[in-house]
Amino acid sequence: MEAHFATLNERISKLESKIKETAGDMEDAQLLMTIPGVSYYSALTIIAEIATVERFPTSGHLCS
Repeated sequence: MEAHFATLNERISKLESKIKETAGDMEDAQLLMTIPGVSYYSALTIIAEIATVERFPTSGHLCS
């Protein structure tokens, strides 16, 4: 059981590293991470939720 947990923890660490690397490669994520309090995870979540800003007619629509 302990070995299984160790394997899972190793896989989680590798996935977290890959997620951080992905955020580092994305210009939009890098820009979002300049906002105080926005981590790589938050930046990627925002990008996933918004998809493309062009779908919002105004900045107010995006913010609501």
